[in-house]
Amino acid sequence: ELPISLEYPNNVFAFIGERGSGKTSCMMSVEQMLQKADDQNKTSINEWIRDNRFVSIELIDPSFFDHKCNIMEIIIGKMFKQFKNEIEGKCIQLNDEKICKKDNLIKKFQQVKTDLNAMQKRSDFTDDSLEQLMELASGVELKKSIEELIRSYLSFFSGKDDSLLIIPIDDIDLHTRFAHTMVEQIRKYFILPGVIILMAVKVDQLALVVKNKFSKEFKYLLDKKEIEFAVIDEMVDRYLGKLIPLEHRIYLPDMATSFEKQLLIYKSKYDKSPIDYATVREAVPQLIFEKTRYLFYNQKGATSYIIPRNLRELRLLLKMLHDMQDYHQEEIKPEYNKKLFKSYLFTTWVDNHLNAEGKRIIENLLLVSDATLFNKTVIQHLDSLVKKPDNESKYDHQEFINITDIRNQSYNISLGDAMALINHIQTINPDEYVKRLLFIIKALYSIKLYEYYDEITAPYQINEETAVKDNSRKEVTVSADMSGFSNYEKLVGGNLVNTEMIDIIPTDNKNNSRAQREVDAKKLIDLIDTLKKEFNEYLSLDEDKKKDYEKKLRFTEFIMLLVSRHEDKKSKYRRLVDIYYVKDLSDRRFVSFRFDIMAWTYNVPFIERCYDRFELIEEGKKSFVEICKTVGIDSVYNHLKGYASTHRKHESEVHRLQSCACIRNIEILEDLLSHLKREKPRTIAGRSTSSYKNFFDNFSSSNYAIQTYDFIETKKNESNINEKQHLIIDFSFLNIFSRILSENNDQYFESIVKPITNEEKKVTKTKVNPKTSKTDTNLKDKQQVKNA
Repeated sequence: ELPISLEYPNNVFAFIGERGSGKTSCMMSVEQMLQKADDQNKTSINEWIRDNRFVSIELIDPSFFDHKCNIMEIIIGKMFKQFKNEIEGKCIQLNDEKICKKDNLIKKFQQVKTDLNAMQKRSDFTDDSLEQLMELASGVELKKSIEELIRSYLSFFSGKDDSLLIIPIDDIDLHTRFAHTMVEQIRKYFILPGVIILMAVKVDQLALVVKNKFSKEFKYLLDKKEIEFAVIDEMVDRYLGKLIPLEHRIYLPDMATSFEKQLLIYKSKYDKSPIDYATVREAVPQLIFEKTRYLFYNQKGATSYIIPRNLRELRLLLKMLHDMQDYHQEEIKPEYNKKLFKSYLFTTWVDNHLNAEGKRIIENLLLVSDATLFNKTVIQHLDSLVKKPDNESKYDHQEFINITDIRNQSYNISLGDAMALINHIQTINPDEYVKRLLFIIKALYSIKLYEYYDEITAPYQINEETAVKDNSRKEVTVSADMSGFSNYEKLVGGNLVNTEMIDIIPTDNKNNSRAQREVDAKKLIDLIDTLKKEFNEYLSLDEDKKKDYEKKLRFTEFIMLLVSRHEDKKSKYRRLVDIYYVKDLSDRRFVSFRFDIMAWTYNVPFIERCYDRFELIEEGKKSFVEICKTVGIDSVYNHLKGYASTHRKHESEVHRLQSCACIRNIEILEDLLSHLKREKPRTIAGRSTSSYKNFFDNFSSSNYAIQTYDFIETKKNESNINEKQHLIIDFSFLNIFSRILSENNDQYFESIVKPITNEEKKVTKTKVNPKTSKTDTNLKDKQQVKNA
């Protein structure tokens, strides 16, 4: 019940919340409810409201206020406009009583205007005291004439003596230059009987405006240290407490409180069958996927940053997505949906969540059209976010120093390198703003991965406006070595995961890494050559010898698929002119290759290219790929292709394996790595083969799977109704690796795959002596003691 009475004259009610929280909508809903209160609403509106007649004027927009036009004139002007529309818009004749009230009201308007002019007029008197007295008198007369005007106004419109005038004012705090003046005029002239003032305001910002005003007035005392800013803060609190009493404040709920609420979307107000979503936080990513195929996920206990944090943005995003055609509909142009959503994401979302520096970073990343340049550009921007301690290195791990080295070739920096730095920044800087910036960078990666994957699997559609012929579409690349490589491969840059920086498998009993090892290059090439030579006799071998051959073949394939590059200890591989993940590995001068437990993320989708790197194709002789095809289902190649054919029947045969193995979403990649870290044994594993077997067992569908927002119909349940299940993404095709590791012993495995030793992986924070500019030579020993 609104406590309006002569005994309690304050009549200001404030709807308080953040920008876009629905302050204005809520205020106007209350205003409309009060105006429509009548006898028909007896069950829903209390007696006090029903017994009064409410008259409202148009919403006051403070942006019209300036040094020439104050808020009093705006309010009086709105009242007169409504009065003028009333007498001109009605065709019926006014009765004598109404005419009398009309004439009286016109006189009241004239009196208020006269008093306004008198108050604003600057007197020619030189006596300041007399001038002030005259202005004071005009102010008193103005308040009295406004009160009489409002009384006549209400009598004309409602015909009741106890009716009330509603004055709605929107975002008075936004007009910071004149906000305090407007608030003061409202406090002086409109806290009157018969008036209700409704304000939509962000009270924190209004407090800053008032504080700024008081600080200027008391600047002399503040400068002289005679009062503290705490005194100003107290004055501000008391001022606002008097202007808007606590019991008159209506706080709008935070949007986060609605994330778990059910969401119904109606096509129109007459729609009887709305679209039903379990929760708001689920509806948004589901709609994004249905309209664009871009994937966003919420986490348990955490809502994705793609979900708008205010009501206005949420409503606009839902409307935009709902109005799009579904992605799978015929005759739809999916590129339009994607373009529209990206426009929202990289303009509206970025504007609402990032500061000027963050916007500049995203703008620069959006300008990078060459996939080989993107990772280095991201790393350069991320490196600038890491603060350098005094006289110390930015990073406490050598790999970060390697990744951020400005001398690196852009095409030799992988997506995994960028993700390692992103994860590092997330760990050392939990600031909410940094999280939002990293979220949008990862979202940009996901969009690029998905679109670049589409370039591989879908033929380019010629736009009628461009009229470009297929044979004229020649790719321009930074290196001839990259010719024929997709943008997806260039963006991934050889690996999706930097296993140097993520703890997903235990070290061996000598504390050497199992995630990265050395492969004896000569032995592996010899093994490949032997398999090619022995293949001529393969078909004539007995079953036991065939199985031995196939076992050796599978093991060789396994090693090949987990090799990321050749090993060059003399120089940093990222600085080399050669593109490390493209370079031919058949050269017998190579001593070793780098074994990387997550190299399959790049090699499996492009398995033919991976195998071809290890051999010189001889005319008239079967290549290694052809041998793998010939031996039947027992080769890794045929296993992977067979799995893809079974699970991706809707895809073209050429791209089925890529559909299974290409990771094209950063959130899925992060979820997979989190799963591997959780499932990693706590104790140091014993035998190498069993350690790797346990690792790849974690990829089975029973251990890891993530749902998408697509559904498939399953068998009918007991009620004879078709049930729906989410489609899932898993990596169970890697179970072939577990089989290979089960059938080979440690001795054979480690004859080819050896630990990396005598390599210092971690560099401590290097303290510099400012006098000598030399590093502390004892620092390494000190850090070893600290680590121990």
